[in-house]
Amino acid sequence: MRDLICSYYTVAGVSPKAGGFSPRPFEARVRACAEAGYAGVGIHVRDYRAIRAQGLSDADMVAILRDNGMRHVEVEFLLNWFAEGEAGAQARRDEETFHHMVEIFGARVMFLGGDITPGAVTPFERLIERFAAVAERARARGVTIGVEPCAWTNIGDIDDALRLIEGSGAKNAGLFLDVWHLYRRGLDWERLRGIDPGLIAGVQLDDAAAEPKGALPDDFDDIHFMNIPLDRERMTGRLPWGLELPLKPFFGVMA
Repeated sequence: MRDLICSYYTVAGVSPKAGGFSPRPFEARVRACAEAGYAGVGIHVRDYRAIRAQGLSDADMVAILRDNGMRHVEVEFLLNWFAEGEAGAQARRDEETFHHMVEIFGARVMFLGGDITPGAVTPFERLIERFAAVAERARARGVTIGVEPCAWTNIGDIDDALRLIEGSGAKNAGLFLDVWHLYRRGLDWERLRGIDPGLIAGVQLDDAAAEPKGALPDDFDDIHFMNIPLDRERMTGRLPWGLELPLKPFFGVMA
């Protein structure tokens, strides 16, 4: 079986829609991933900055990953790489942070998507031009760029992503396929089967309701609360899918 990487938002405790960074300690998240059997973790650029601001050094983070057996790190998610003005300038700063993260953590793939602005009208020719530049800067550092088709953006499906990659001529770019986005856009399984596996840089597995709940960005707003079983003597809690966690720091300390 191939190694599985736990994506950033799986354990972050914050949704993509909410933005921001994880309220959960980095070490606790990494330990939870290790205990669940993952061999790698995802780190978001915003979260990386927050972790550093909270006092952990790069060396501290590397040690936490190593001590928990994390062999892979994926870094995400570059926004506005096609933009002008301050948004574009921030994207370049983010990109430089990505390259630093790649060097520190030994990541091999960084990924990005389209314009998340509602009604985005960025000409596709500009997307291709800007993507070619991003990919070239990554190539110089030995990094692959994964293009993630995101259902509500202007790179919304596999064909959009392939058009971007092929138009740019980038040899270090591939598809980064999130099954939720593909399914919500109406996945053509035959189309997927016809893609050269060498063009796939990564796959994200996730679940959702059979039918969308409102607009696509709101699809995961249905929150369920439940009481998990606790073991007072062992000071552990068992999550619904079987993972057992120490109550501290996840659930505080029982009286």
